[in-house]
Amino acid sequence: MIIKNLTRKSGTGTLLNYLFKYITNKDKISENKPFIVRHNIRSNTIQGYIKEFELNEKNRIHKRKDQPAVNHVIISWSNKDADKLTNNMLRDMAKMFIKIRGEQNLYVITKHIDRSHIHLQH
Repeated sequence: MIIKNLTRKSGTGTLLNYLFKYITNKDKISENKPFIVRHNIRSNTIQGYIKEFELNEKNRIHKRKDQPAVNHVIISWSNKDADKLTNNMLRDMAKMFIKIRGEQNLYVITKHIDRSHIHLQH
């Protein structure tokens, strides 16, 4: 497993649209129900997710010029493990990631299978 953490100073909407372009494109998904793990998010739409992240950013107490607006985390597994990983396992790993990273934060996590390996993106 590899974890990659990228920060974005702006463009929360762009990032979320990128994360979910595969689950909104019927040709790119292999399952009937999209894989989404939400935490501290009430919305059920991409536009709702964007509004919640932007509202959360407005409530930041300490503001800096160079502060990251959102973290883009990728959790990736080898293509040799693809047949061993189930959605339940991925959901459990996403929940453990949230617990370790901080349960007070906002999370929207989705599964990408656009490459030869499975990866979760937040």
